[in-house]
Amino acid sequence: MASSSRDGWCTATARSSSPPRLAAEGAPRLGAARVRQAGAPERAAFAIVALITWLLVIGVKESTRVNNVMVGIKLLVLAVFVTVACSTST
Repeated sequence: MASSSRDGWCTATARSSSPPRLAAEGAPRLGAARVRQAGAPERAAFAIVALITWLLVIGVKESTRVNNVMVGIKLLVLAVFVTVACSTST
């Protein structure tokens, strides 16, 4: 069963005569659309996402480079193996 303080809160909220105020009511407008100015948290979030994206791009490039080197080494070892096998079988 719900507590009386919670019931009182729900009742008081339901009886409120003024409509709830929206956060975007005071936002600037561009034509009919509302434009929200970026604050410090949004800029910080953008900077963090940009930094992580940049690090991932660098990581993908490095991974591709290392993978290509490893494939080259494997092909070289395979070529040496085939050369040695062909020269010793005759």
